[in-house]
This record gives sequence, structure tokens and C-alpha cells, in this order.
Amino acid sequence: MAERRPGRQVRSAAYRYAVFLLALLAGCVVTGVMSFVYLSTYFSQGPLRNFRGYLGYNVIDSGSPWQWTFNILLWGLPALPLCRLLLGWMSGVRSAWWRIGVGYLVLGLVIYAFGTLAYSTEIDRIVLLIAGISVILTAGYGFTRRWIVVC
Repeated sequence: MAERRPGRQVRSAAYRYAVFLLALLAGCVVTGVMSFVYLSTYFSQGPLRNFRGYLGYNVIDSGSPWQWTFNILLWGLPALPLCRLLLGWMSGVRSAWWRIGVGYLVLGLVIYAFGTLAYSTEIDRIVLLIAGISVILTAGYGFTRRWIVVC
């Protein structure tokens, strides 16, 4: 087996893409769990209801692209350490936190851009969802591989 060093790939392109998808899936699962916790807290009765403000903006009363982007990124924050570990498999070395942060910021900009399109145009939201996922699965992988993982 080849020696693992930063900047040198020791696995196939299909393996690297599978690891990228695994990290993306892990981020989506954690975001889903956090949104469930938020909604459970929001609809709870009693003392838990007082803590709902700490989990994000109120997305139920009024939605906007900024509000949804903020909530999605806030709920996905706990997934960053797990994603860092998974993406470290791509090159054998874990990425720097600041690179992960820049990647997360770019993901937020993509979400915000598609959210703005959804709120300001008559384009079907399913079409925008498919387009956004396509951008993340193609350009997102290229950005992750070149900027975050540095391979």
C-alpha cells in the first residue's frame, strides 16, 4: 500500500466520492436530528419551551432565505467534527478547521442563493431543490476535494 501523505491520493476517485457522500449524509442526518430537537422544543409545553430561542430563529412563523439558511447551518454545526474525520479519509490527514469553516460558509452561500431564487421567482421549488443538490454533488465535491481536503 502506498504511503499516506497530504496532497497525495492513495485511494480511487470512486472511493473519495463515496467518502464525500458519506460526510454529506452525516451532515444531513445531524441537521435533521437537530431540527427535530428544535421543533420538539418549540412545540413542548412547560420549561423546555423557554429554551427554544437558543436553538435558532423561529422558522415556523415567518420564513425567509436568510432565516432558513441560518437555521440549516446552525443545526448542522454539530456535524462538522464528524465530517472533518470522514473527509480526513480522503487524504489521510484531517483538514484544518479554518478550511472546514470556509467550506461551510460556501455551502451556506449556495443554500442562500437557491433559497433566494425560491422566494423571489416562480421557479418550481422541486426544480430548485434538484438543481441545488446537483450543484452540491458536483461543484461541492470539486471544491471539497481541492480546497478542504487539499488533494
